[in-house]
Amino acid sequence: MLGSERSVGAIAVAFAAAALLVTGLRGDRRAVALAGAAVVAFLVLPRWDLARITSGANVYFNSPKRPDSVLFVREDVHGGITTVTQKDGVKRLTTNGKFQGDDGKEMSAQRLFAHYPSLFVTQFDQSLVIGLGTGTTLGSVLTYPWKRVDVAEISPAMVDAAATHFGHVNRDALSDPRVRVIVDDARNYLLVTREKYDFISMELSSIWFAGAASLYSREYYRLVHEHLARGGIFQQWVQLHHVKDAPFATILNTLHAEFAHVALFVGGQQGILVASGDPLAVSAATFAALEQNPSLRSTLPEGRSIESLLDDVVLAGDGLLRYLDETAGHLATPRASLVSTDDNLYLEYETPRGNVLPWAGRDAFIARLRTYRRDEDVRRLVVR
Repeated sequence: MLGSERSVGAIAVAFAAAALLVTGLRGDRRAVALAGAAVVAFLVLPRWDLARITSGANVYFNSPKRPDSVLFVREDVHGGITTVTQKDGVKRLTTNGKFQGDDGKEMSAQRLFAHYPSLFVTQFDQSLVIGLGTGTTLGSVLTYPWKRVDVAEISPAMVDAAATHFGHVNRDALSDPRVRVIVDDARNYLLVTREKYDFISMELSSIWFAGAASLYSREYYRLVHEHLARGGIFQQWVQLHHVKDAPFATILNTLHAEFAHVALFVGGQQGILVASGDPLAVSAATFAALEQNPSLRSTLPEGRSIESLLDDVVLAGDGLLRYLDETAGHLATPRASLVSTDDNLYLEYETPRGNVLPWAGRDAFIARLRTYRRDEDVRRLVVR
């Protein structure tokens, strides 16, 4: 209710008040003076600089430009400090300084998170979006003919920020009658629900944050698989920046251990994994039908057609397996050992090592992944 700063201040004042009471009874004037000084200091010291605290310097190891204004600050025990800042007319959503989305150049990738996997969805009954962010992905999901879309978001503040400051880019998604918001940890929700979904979409923070690796483990992927309807599709964002081959290959191989069919798309320099227990396939008839949807087309990058989205496939089929096998060979370890489980914290402790890599390394990493792309693997995704 008070937030971190006021909570610390309230505790300090409470201790000072207790000291005044006890020492005042003993007539200790020095202690009374010190306690009074503590109260005065709390009242006159400058407030915390929230723009600096939530700048992301602690996350990205650089000094981002100071925002022009802080539009929204909310604390909760679930997500920490959620902020919306504005710089040069662009709104930016962060959690404890970690970027979660904006209404600027990142919108293209946020929309593609919905479009890539939706190519392969065959039934539009129920879907689950894990991690709300700005709601831009949710708004793009809603351009498809879903009967119901559940949203699992751990932070109530994130829900408020998306509704209050990003309705213009998420198409007022939270007001759509098909949407049900579930304020809960996604893994806990999946452990107790009996729902089956035709599509599960997940966008989480980078893996180097404590606890995030539990959403990249084999047990979690098995849990997701159990909640997919027959032919269901799973999508997961994966970082391509500040990452080395060993943890990246471990993520892909762990996912492939539970889903027989996996494809990696790259859009807006972001990695999007699409997986299913059944072959990933899209028909020419599906392309034609989706092209007739004006709401959907309005959320595509300018000049892009639905069919052209397959051009963004980087790894699939034999090409993906070749990347995994060669990486395992370079690491001198069997590919079967490149698996993340709840019993080890390999990803949680290994991925932070990539933070020393330069941002420019992302482009080189993507370029190297593209060398494994095989046109025949992409052609197999289309059923004529």
